[in-house]
Amino acid sequence: MTLTSCHQDDVPATAIEVVGEGISNNQVEMISGNTLQLGVVFTPSNTTRTTVVYSSDNEAVATVSADGVITAHDNGWATITIRNAEWPYASTKLKVHVTGATLPVAGDEVSQGEAEARKMESPDE
Repeated sequence: MTLTSCHQDDVPATAIEVVGEGISNNQVEMISGNTLQLGVVFTPSNTTRTTVVYSSDNEAVATVSADGVITAHDNGWATITIRNAEWPYASTKLKVHVTGATLPVAGDEVSQGEAEARKMESPDE
């Protein structure tokens, strides 16, 4: 059994909010190949232990580094979990939607946008 000392001055996190460019309602859109630096805001603001741990449930779509940088890889959805290392009940999730990866089209590889444009340019039969 491992015992962890709790000091009187410890202020536990009760909630974590994830912040970053383009994040709204715990969701963000990313283009394949791009990165996004995450930030966190703790409640209460005087939380004493602020180390966070990041993880992705779909690393084929998006990975997240130990310092909170998301890298978008392939089209699809991934959920990034952010939790306080010392107070694991304080956590949040960020849904990441990745688009723009290369798609095979008739023996060629094109971007998702180009594939959609080609589809729109094709005459209806």
